[in-house]
Amino acid sequence: MTQQASRTVTAKVLAILAAFDCRESTLTLSHIAESAGLTMPTAHRLVNELVQGGALKKDGRGRYRVGRLLGKVGDNAGPEMRAGGRAHLVEVIRLTGEACHFAIRDGDQALIRDRLYGPEQALRAKKLDDRLPLHRTAVGLALLAFDLPGAREAYLTAQVDGQPRFAEADRRRLTSELEQVRSRRYAITMQQPQDGPCSIAVPVVLGSDFAVAAIGLIMSASHPGQVTRHSAALQGVARRMEPEARRWIHFNVVKQALGGGL
Repeated sequence: MTQQASRTVTAKVLAILAAFDCRESTLTLSHIAESAGLTMPTAHRLVNELVQGGALKKDGRGRYRVGRLLGKVGDNAGPEMRAGGRAHLVEVIRLTGEACHFAIRDGDQALIRDRLYGPEQALRAKKLDDRLPLHRTAVGLALLAFDLPGAREAYLTAQVDGQPRFAEADRRRLTSELEQVRSRRYAITMQQPQDGPCSIAVPVVLGSDFAVAAIGLIMSASHPGQVTRHSAALQGVARRMEPEARRWIHFNVVKQALGGGL
């Protein structure tokens, strides 16, 4: 009896799903079969059943991505992620006295998983969006700067409604800004007028180059020094979050593979 024949159907299905634990958002059938150690006919049959059940989705190019069913399962990790991050946000407020939040990348957006305000800030806090394009928020810039090079390039060169997301000059400017974020290991966004809302964020990384999450402050500052003075405290908290964040990587992969499909 061959090794493949001796495997249960459950083991084969789990091997198919494990193929999506990678940085590619879509996979070909041959890639899935090879990764799962299955023959093409077996992979074709099981993948089709997973598509029919909503666990996988087939796109117009014949490639496969994670489907809505697995997205909903992945969302069950959300409360654990929020609970794990909350203690660190409390520490950020203790160290800085400023409102704070943490986010993950969800497709082309920064998804805020939790935010925390001090008593005075809560009274004047405005409703903030839970999702924003990566380039429009400090946590998003930190996530984008510390994503894989191919993922950064895909974001910078993507088309939206048939048009480039960025004009050439804007793309060059953002590329330079992301290089600065990687060099100093924090991102800043400042609105006009300069005494308006500002934000600073740092990545929570695996190894040295891949951000699983980002934590940031939202504050009012009249000059950049008042924003950047908290960078060391944020980076210290981010380092302490890293062991916990390793458990979030699978949730992140599922959310990114959905490509905004939820």
